[in-house]
Amino acid sequence: MVTSLFTAAAWLACLFRHTWPGRIVLALILATGIAAAADAPQPGPASPGISQPYNHPMKQAHLAAAGQVAALVRKAGNGA
Repeated sequence: MVTSLFTAAAWLACLFRHTWPGRIVLALILATGIAAAADAPQPGPASPGISQPYNHPMKQAHLAAAGQVAALVRKAGNGA
């Protein structure tokens, strides 16, 4: 809905670009596009903690579970 309204406003502004109101609307659309591009997220990790593989909570949980399984296997091997 918002996209279609924006497209209609841009179309009308282009249609009436030879008048002052058309030029003003085109300038506002251009400023909106530049502001949106400047506010766009930059590529890269969301936070430094996530980019570190050993600091991620799921990695820590996996390593803890692997340690518990290894301890159980050692215990079962010693008792057999």
